[in-house]
Amino acid sequence: MQTSSVPNRPLQLASIFPREATIIGLNERSKPGVTAEMVRRLAQLGEFPAEREPAIVDIVLAREKAGSTALGNGIAMPHCRTGYVKRLVGVVGIDQHGLTFDAVDGEPVYVIFLLLAPLEDRAQHFEVLGQISAIGKDKALRMCLRGSRTPDDVQRLLEDWNRNLSGFST
Repeated sequence: MQTSSVPNRPLQLASIFPREATIIGLNERSKPGVTAEMVRRLAQLGEFPAEREPAIVDIVLAREKAGSTALGNGIAMPHCRTGYVKRLVGVVGIDQHGLTFDAVDGEPVYVIFLLLAPLEDRAQHFEVLGQISAIGKDKALRMCLRGSRTPDDVQRLLEDWNRNLSGFST
């Protein structure tokens, strides 16, 4: 279980990207469509009012225009800070077929971590992005995420990541 009294404990990706915020097999095929599909999931989970969806999608896509967040190795992490959320929230999208997402290596993207952060949470926002970037460098974990068939599979992998990371930070 998480305890907030542990100093320097890394943010828990399994909490930011819970199983109910995991989409296996994205319906949309374009970057704007996938972004809208993932933002819609957060609205459905009550993270912000549904009428805010278009504005949030626009903010995320504006961030993407500044520079692609598709890191290469099949991972993308579209993200933004916004006044529309009160805490760090995210959605994981897994697509077995791969999507064109303007990746720096020109390859398809199979795992997408969409992250929304409150305006005031700059440090935590960057900490989570750093963890996702590290996942992108871990070939075994990338392949396991890509092969996930259920939200429970993804959740177990993120929980294992949290445990391993916590062991290194104390």
